[in-house]
Amino acid sequence: MAEGSTSGNLRLVLVVFVIIIKRRKKQAQIRQMEAQARAIQDAVEQQATRLEREFEDGYLAAIKQAFAPIETAFIEQSRALDQKSQALTSDRAH
Repeated sequence: MAEGSTSGNLRLVLVVFVIIIKRRKKQAQIRQMEAQARAIQDAVEQQATRLEREFEDGYLAAIKQAFAPIETAFIEQSRALDQKSQALTSDRAH
């Protein structure tokens, strides 16, 4: 009888070891998958940041380009007003 129970105990120990090994393998797989997911998330966040920066740069460039004629006209009008002001001041002085 003792030999039968020893054999049964050995089987039980083997089953427990197999279960432990399977759990550890699954845990290792889960850790690996989590690490991969973090790496993918980091890559996506970096790409999103880069695209956001490029979009903002392009958007600002488009705004500057759209307002360039207005700025040019403003500068020209300002110069013209300065010249008229100087001419009026000169006329008053004479």
